[in-house]
Amino acid sequence: MSSFDNMKDQGEDFLEQHRDQADAGIDKAGDAIDEHTGGEHSEQIDQGAQRAKDALGNLGQDDAAQS
Repeated sequence: MSSFDNMKDQGEDFLEQHRDQADAGIDKAGDAIDEHTGGEHSEQIDQGAQRAKDALGNLGQDDAAQS
């Protein structure tokens, strides 16, 4: 296993253990962006935040399909 694969696995493990904190961070970032844009793009920001959460939820699934 390469060192990149090892770091990737460690990151996925860490994220799995702290998923709530990662989701909260995405929400906080979305709120900050929404505030900075004056709420003009709230719907798009919310969609982007949800896509980011979905992407985090899918981490590691590609590896399982390849194994």
